[in-house]
Amino acid sequence: MKRKAVMVLSLLLMSVPACADCNGKWAFHSQLLQESFDTSRWRDFYPDHEWYVRCIFVDLDGDGRNELMTASPSEEEDRTGSVWKIWKKGGSKTFSQVFFSGEIHFLCHSDSFYKVSYTDKPDAVVGLGMNAGIEEDCGNGDRREVRPTPDCMFTLMPENKFMLREIQPDVDTFFQRDVVAGIERLYPEWYFGFDFKPAKDVPYSPFTRRPPYRMPKGDLRRGGGMIESDDFATFVAEYRRKVKMDVGEKNKVAVYAVHLDADNDGDADCYVSSEAERTDDGKFKWSLYLRQGKTLSASLDAVFPVNDHKELYKLKPQVKASKDSFCRVMRFDVDPVFLILDDKSERSVIRDTIMEYETHRVEKLLCVEYPEK
Repeated sequence: MKRKAVMVLSLLLMSVPACADCNGKWAFHSQLLQESFDTSRWRDFYPDHEWYVRCIFVDLDGDGRNELMTASPSEEEDRTGSVWKIWKKGGSKTFSQVFFSGEIHFLCHSDSFYKVSYTDKPDAVVGLGMNAGIEEDCGNGDRREVRPTPDCMFTLMPENKFMLREIQPDVDTFFQRDVVAGIERLYPEWYFGFDFKPAKDVPYSPFTRRPPYRMPKGDLRRGGGMIESDDFATFVAEYRRKVKMDVGEKNKVAVYAVHLDADNDGDADCYVSSEAERTDDGKFKWSLYLRQGKTLSASLDAVFPVNDHKELYKLKPQVKASKDSFCRVMRFDVDPVFLILDDKSERSVIRDTIMEYETHRVEKLLCVEYPEK
């Protein structure tokens, strides 16, 4: 992808979540539920002060309108999870239930839902770590699980049906596809009583520990909003000149850069490589450059974006990786950290990272190409 096309894509994908104004969102969703969600099925069994509903508003089918995923007291979580229901508000004035179809049956907890962002199509919703699997009828009214399938993608179908499709062969392989841009945790909003009163935003409330009540640390734009500096073209030209001289290359050489705030100081650092540094297995040799004032200098030591010095998040001065191997991890407990998916990465590093309680999002960083004119 050429530099211009990549930069346009970067601008399109940099957005601040709409939940920045949380109180306004609660009020809007509360009113929407009052007007469009039928509670008659619960009123005969629960008094107003005992009934509540957990809601996840998310576009499941890419039509630009949010569907609704809910769990109420009758579907309350136990150790295996809740029975979540899906509702769609099409041309009707009220939400209509979308019924389950298919061979995969599931229960899951409220922290099982995630949104996958693509570069070429609308977002999708996945469930990770669910109590789900393929079942068969035993013939006596009972069912038994044939094969567990805890990681699935939710798919809406015609005629008010939805299915679960197993993520194959695994979450990390799926994440590393070129068209996947990132994966982000979804959160339930709590509403109480049949008039859908929002949860009170008070410290340490069990209903207000996660968005839309609390936001993760760091700039929410993709890549933290890091873009090239005004003098970056000069740096690229000098880097290209040095590489060509070192390897004896006389043809034109494209330079690649991944912009990131490696040390969380607000300055745009970068990993840099070039076509002349492509390895036999199709990857590239990258060098980390840190910005100090107006100068980009090659890093001589590893950089730890956070103080706990986890080996997983260490940014080495030189790495070998593909152009889409650089990931930024947004968390609630610390400033953003970074992952580089190289040959030494654990097979389930993305799945393990996104499912950590304090993780909000894992996103791929954009690689910008600077062709030689």
